[in-house]
Amino acid sequence: MFNFFRKEKRDLSKVLGLTNTDRMFLEKICKALQSGYPNLIHQLEPGFMITKNPTPAARNGAFTFGMDEDLYKRYGNKDKGYFTIRNIWCRILNSEKKVEVEVRLSEDILIGYYCSIDIEELALESLDVSNLYEKHFVNKELNVIRDNFNKFSGNEIRSLDIENTFRIDLEGGPYYTIKNLEDGNYLAVNEKEEVFGLIHDPFEVEMIYPSLAIFIRELNMGNFSFDAYLARKLS
Repeated sequence: MFNFFRKEKRDLSKVLGLTNTDRMFLEKICKALQSGYPNLIHQLEPGFMITKNPTPAARNGAFTFGMDEDLYKRYGNKDKGYFTIRNIWCRILNSEKKVEVEVRLSEDILIGYYCSIDIEELALESLDVSNLYEKHFVNKELNVIRDNFNKFSGNEIRSLDIENTFRIDLEGGPYYTIKNLEDGNYLAVNEKEEVFGLIHDPFEVEMIYPSLAIFIRELNMGNFSFDAYLARKLS
C-alpha cells in the first residue's frame, strides 16, 4: 500500500525524495483538511514523508507515499482503517476549470492520492474542501487472507506484512499483498493461495509458488530471499 523506511536499515540520503512541489502539495492538502482530520498536520514534520511512487497497477495519476515507520506508528490510529476522501476540488492554473483530487488514508495517515493531471498544474490556493465525503473499504476477503496465515508458524513468517494487507485488482486477480518489497513492488496471494510477485517497473505479474504452504516452507527453510528475488527481477 505504501512504503516504510527505517533510518538504521536504509541510507535516506540515497533515496529519491519528494520534490518541492510534492511538499507544497502535501502542506496545502493537510492544512485544508486539518479541521476534519487534525492528525494529518503531523505529516508535515521533517522526515515523515520521504518518497512518492506510482501506485502499482492503478490508473495514471495515482501515487503512493513512502514514510518513516517510527513516525507512522507514533501518529497512526488503527481504529480508523482504510478509506478515500473524495470531492476535493482544485482549479487548474491559468484556467477556470477544476479537477478533483482524491486522497487515501490508512490509520488516519495520508498514504497516497489520485489526480488526473500533474499536481504542478494545480492552483493549490484554490483548494475547495467544502463538500467532502469518505469512501470506506470493508472487505471480508482481507480478513480471510489474514486468518489463513494463522495456520502457519516459523520465525520467517514474521517478516511478512500481513497486518498491512490490501487488495490489488489486476487481470488474473484479485491479489492480496503479503510483503512490501518497496518502490511499488509486492509479493501477493490470490484467492487460490498461489503466491505472486507484482513488479512495478517493468510491469510483471509472476507466479513464484503454486501454494502458500510451499512458499512459507521455503521461506522458513531459508530457500527464498526477498532481496535476492527483487534483485533478480530488477537486474
